[in-house]
Order: sequence, then structure tokens, then C-alpha cells
Amino acid sequence: TMALPGEPACRLVSPCADGQWRDIPSDANTQHVDAAHLGPADGSATMPWPTIGDAITAAAPGATIAIARGSYVEGLNVTKPVVLWGVCPSETLITSVAAQTIVFRPGSSGSVLRNIGVVDTGGIGVLVSAADVSIEAAWIYQTADIGVVAELTLGPASVTVSDSLIEGFGRYGMQSLGAGMFVRRSVVRTPAASGRGAGIWLQGHDGV
Repeated sequence: TMALPGEPACRLVSPCADGQWRDIPSDANTQHVDAAHLGPADGSATMPWPTIGDAITAAAPGATIAIARGSYVEGLNVTKPVVLWGVCPSETLITSVAAQTIVFRPGSSGSVLRNIGVVDTGGIGVLVSAADVSIEAAWIYQTADIGVVAELTLGPASVTVSDSLIEGFGRYGMQSLGAGMFVRRSVVRTPAASGRGAGIWLQGHDGV
């Protein structure tokens, strides 16, 4: 839970609602994902993909990927603009032991990560390079190294974090390496016991 300045009490990052897909908007291009689905899959609401990676591969640029409740143990490389939209961040979890759980690479500008929890016990929760990405109503926690990184190794980048909670990080909650970083109505707090304790670390492209 989190509370922003002026709020009288802690609350969930984003409330969970009933229904397999909650209120995620759907159209002909929407790709559906449900880790509990074991049968044939085509990305429809009745035959969803079992993994988010399958849905990203099948998605047209700009498509919404509707992600049902569940734990998705996979590392994601995003190279096209997509909206990764979960039911709620406490019940739609992406977790990994990889160096980065979700990487937004060149070609993915305009992507959105919304209503999703991200746990990375191997390193970085979300890495953005050569792309402009929005993170909305997310819970990024227990990352071994850094919660969110925006860096220009592959090209100019920016990340906008809104209405989100980042906590339990090993080194930094958020890090910018010569990239744009915008934080709105969000909380960055509580490093892991072994962490350096820096909530947000900003560094210019020349190392300053």
C-alpha cells in the first residue's frame, strides 16, 4: 500500500476488481494472456496465450495486451509499441531471476506498463533504452539491484512513472543515465537491508 501527500491513509496502488480481464478495454487487436489457460491459444479472450512473451510476438504495433491474474515467470524484451495492461498490480505479477525482467528496446516507444506488479530477484525490474515508455499504477518491488532504469546506451530514452510504488530495491529505486525521467504521484521508498538507500539516482550522459 501507499499514500501520497494529502491522502489520509494508505491504500492499494490500484484496486483489484472482479472478472478475468477486469475493465481492460478490448478490440480486434487485443491479445489476451492467462497463465492458467492450458488449451489451444490464439490470443482471444476464450483462448488466451499462456505467456506474455507469446502475446508480444503476436501483437500488432500499438495493441493492448490484456493480462489476467497470475504469476508470470518470464523475462520480456519489447521491440514494438504495446500496452501491457494487468488486472491489478498485487495480483498480476511478472517475476524473473534474469538481469532485467522487462526491457523496452528500440522500436518500443509509446509502450505502456499498467496495473502490473514486477519482481526481479536477479537485477533490474524495468529497463528502458532508445524508447519513450510510461509506467502507470505499477508496483515494482524486491528488485535485487534497481527498480526502474532509463538509459541512452542504445539511443535517447525517457520514462514517465505515474501513480506507482517502487520499494525493496537493492541499490536504487530509479536510475537515469542520461535519459529523461518523470515521476508523478508516486512513492519510492524502503530499500532492502543491503541497499545503498538512494531512492532516485540521476546521472548525466557524461557521467556527472
